Formats: sequence, C-alpha cells, structure tokens
Amino acid sequence: MQSHRRIVNYSHDLSTDQVSWLDEQDRSRSWAHQDEDTSFLPSVFERFFVLWPVRKMMWLSIPTHHRLTEEDRQLEQEGESQLKAYITAFFELKRILSDSIVAIDGGNWTVDQFGWLADHIDTYISAVLAADLSSFWCSIFDFFFRVWPIRDVLWPTMPASRDLTGIQRRFLCAAEEQYKRRLKAFFRTHAYSQILSDDALF
Repeated sequence: MQSHRRIVNYSHDLSTDQVSWLDEQDRSRSWAHQDEDTSFLPSVFERFFVLWPVRKMMWLSIPTHHRLTEEDRQLEQEGESQLKAYITAFFELKRILSDSIVAIDGGNWTVDQFGWLADHIDTYISAVLAADLSSFWCSIFDFFFRVWPIRDVLWPTMPASRDLTGIQRRFLCAAEEQYKRRLKAFFRTHAYSQILSDDALF
C-alpha cells in the first residue's frame, strides 16, 4: 500500500468540540489534582482518542480497514504524543487560571495596584454621577492591563516575544474578563464605603 502522507499540517490547537469536552472533564481534573490521582490523564487520553481517533484526524480519506504503512504508523504515534502533550498542557493552563482567579477573588492586589485603584475612587464616583462609566472603565482597563499584563500573571517565565497558542489566548481572555469583574467590584465596594464615611461627617 502506498504511504498516504498528511497534506494538512497538524494544528497545535484543539477544535471547539474538543475544548468543550475537555472543559467537561475539568471538574474531575480538579478532584484528581486534590487527591493526586495519577489515573486521570491516562483515562482522558483513552476516551479522547475513542472520540477523536488520531488516524481519522490525520487521514480523513483513508478507510479504517486499510492498513497503514510503517511510516504512517510512526506519524500516527507522533500525532498521538503531540495531542497527549497538548491535552496535558490544557489542564495545566486551567489549573494556573483557576489558581489566579482564586487570588483575584480574594482581593489580593499588590500594594501598587491597591494604591492606584484607591486614587481613582473619586473619579469613579464622579463618573457614576455623570453617567459616564463607559469611558471610565475603558480608561481603567487600558491602563491596568498595560501596567500589569495578565499574561505575566499566567505565564511569568514565558518570553513576551513568544506567540500564544489558541488555547492560551482563550485563557488570557477569560482571565482578563475575570479581572475586569474584580476591578468593577473593587470600585463599587470602596466607593460605597467612602460615601458612607463622608455622610458620617455631616
């Protein structure tokens, strides 16, 4: 049988369906991580390749009953190894993001961040009174993410020049959205406290 080499390059990303399926497994991953269950990833690999066989992803037009050449079998094994590494990285990124969100929700701002945010509480109150919060948030988000890039929080050792994968970009967007919610909560809470404190002076 003539070797059917892949024409389409293997994508170092996952499809939407694959990401959704892995997200469903993430709850199990969380428990496995806590219990140090080493059987979690092998189980995920096995079920993943049942749903998405590497052979079908690499050679869509080859019937399953056709035998692969030795060269193609090696390519299949390489593709499976790449996917295993990518799935492992997927769950590691989920863990990093989850840990970061816990810190965010806990209000663990740095001294510089807290000081900068506190300096803008009066501006926030003015924006509320002027019904111009849209401009306020744009300014806050732009400055905050420029001075304290979320990418550096998620991957502190990754060179800034390295391009992110599709999965990493998804996590970055999710983390930024979480920071935006936390920033909004900061201003609402502290502005309310300040208003109450000011009222107490009268």
